[in-house]
Amino acid sequence: MVKVLLIDDEPITHELISEMLKNYEIISAYNGKQGLEKLIENPDTKLILLDNNMPEMTGWEFYNKLQNNSEYEKYRNIKIISTGDFSEAQKENFDYSLQKPLGFLELKETIKKYSK
Repeated sequence: MVKVLLIDDEPITHELISEMLKNYEIISAYNGKQGLEKLIENPDTKLILLDNNMPEMTGWEFYNKLQNNSEYEKYRNIKIISTGDFSEAQKENFDYSLQKPLGFLELKETIKKYSK
């Protein structure tokens, strides 16, 4: 089963995405710091869904740490889809951007496309 790391501080988002994506293994993290920890625990992750506004470490801080810290170099090939309130300039760094509220069909098609 394809692993998708969901980094978002809203529990309802985790519930909804888990329901929508039953054919994927959803790894849950509730801030960027937990996201980095979960990534290390699940090195076979194929895709990251990343929110921005979270406590402790934002999505943008997560992204910068992933890109600029040699400890995370082996994870840089994982596709990242932003799902939060990122600036247009920030969104250019991601493989794709979705807007909340997330639509079922767009989410499913996007996950299928980028998790290969």
